[in-house]
Amino acid sequence: MSEARLAKVVKQRTVVSTGAGMAMATVSYSASMELATIVLGDSAWIAILVAGLFCLMAGSCFAELSGMYPTAAGIKLFIERAFNERVAMLFATLYITVAISVVGAETFVLAHVLHDGTGITAVPPWAWGVTFLLVVLGLNLRGIRIAGTAQDVLAYSMFAFLIGSSLYAIAISPQPLHTPLSVGGPGRLLEAVAVGVFLYVGFEWVTPLAEEVTDQRLIARGLFLTVGVLFVTYASFNAALTMTMAPAIQARPADPTYASLIDAAIAKGALPATVDRAHLTYDQAKQAFGTSVVPHVLLYRHLFGTAGLAVIVAMSLLASVTSFNAGTITASRFLYALARDGSMPKVFSRISIRYATPYMALIALSGLCLAISATVFVTERYVPESYETFIYLGAFVECMIYTVMACSLIALRRRQPQADRPYRVPGGYLIPAVVAVFFGCLMIAIVIAHPVVGVVVAGLAMLTAYYGWKVVPAMRARARAARARRPRRRPVRASAE
Repeated sequence: MSEARLAKVVKQRTVVSTGAGMAMATVSYSASMELATIVLGDSAWIAILVAGLFCLMAGSCFAELSGMYPTAAGIKLFIERAFNERVAMLFATLYITVAISVVGAETFVLAHVLHDGTGITAVPPWAWGVTFLLVVLGLNLRGIRIAGTAQDVLAYSMFAFLIGSSLYAIAISPQPLHTPLSVGGPGRLLEAVAVGVFLYVGFEWVTPLAEEVTDQRLIARGLFLTVGVLFVTYASFNAALTMTMAPAIQARPADPTYASLIDAAIAKGALPATVDRAHLTYDQAKQAFGTSVVPHVLLYRHLFGTAGLAVIVAMSLLASVTSFNAGTITASRFLYALARDGSMPKVFSRISIRYATPYMALIALSGLCLAISATVFVTERYVPESYETFIYLGAFVECMIYTVMACSLIALRRRQPQADRPYRVPGGYLIPAVVAVFFGCLMIAIVIAHPVVGVVVAGLAMLTAYYGWKVVPAMRARARAARARRPRRRPVRASAE
């Protein structure tokens, strides 16, 4: 009886929708507006472009490595072949554990958008998160073909909606673009680029689909297409935010909603206490709008009035389901591959015979996501900004894995110079070196700005190191001993006639 394997049914459109879907989270809208407040006028697109170029370079490293080792456990295997298994287990386990932490923040933001922003108070916030997790689990349990199709519909609907509505907002804006080519100096640009990288977080999560794509070249091509799609989407959406809402605040500073934003900007220190509210500049109005935790809610309410509430609900649902679904598809395949290779309990390598999906890995990850979401809702009662910690944890681990992948690529080129590489990063060692330095520095900057992230990562690193260096060897030793105790079957000899 042949061993059950993952089905090779994933095509290019699903590769792109999965990678881009990870970045299409509701929390990204707040990050996009945060970026806009750093630079002058409507020049945020420059920072988004530069951040995209760095992510494109990181994606090229993933493309070369994925071509060398097309497996669902690629990230672990890349590090293992470049260094050793202990290092691979440390980073791979830390990666999969921390990367899904963004689910907690996404659940929190979505729940409050739907509960507070739309007036649907009959459903408690936590119920939204539970519902989404169960829906995504059901889609993925039924098979990658169904989940992939759902991912395509959700992601491309989001792209079309955001780009289309953003172009509409730009077209009807009462003012033209403000200083679109002047960011305000190199210091502002660097800070904005650091925030801009967060908009692309998770695009590399297409690599665990390596065993399910119909053609291995789709992974490399998908990584590059994903960055392009995200740039167009976020650049247009960012321009729509500022070109629509900054003039609105300038025109009606006494409006209760806008007045509260101006008050928040003053309290935050983004605006001086003596600011002339009746004559706000474009950038001062931007600073006020940047204090909103749900800028997209205000944008679409301004564009479509009361009908905008339905638009907000649809957009939030699409963004969250897209992000949840993309994360579940890829993380479950990664966990399945680790279990299949003996680095995780064997139970997670079980494949559904009917649907050819790693059902135990899916159930386990859904349970972990539920636990993380519950943690965010509980801690929020005592520390209202606690959900932001999970966002920066996710950002930190992404920067970490980009740095490690670049270093792995350099090491493998030295160790295996003659290995087959369907795709090779151009420029020798230059691009991987730039990726390692840039994202390494950004990782350090996150810890400096948010020390709690460093504490949490250090604690998780010690736990994952213990698991990889102590638990896994013991688990494999027990498996070998169990196999040795099994009686060997003797071949049946034909009887002499």
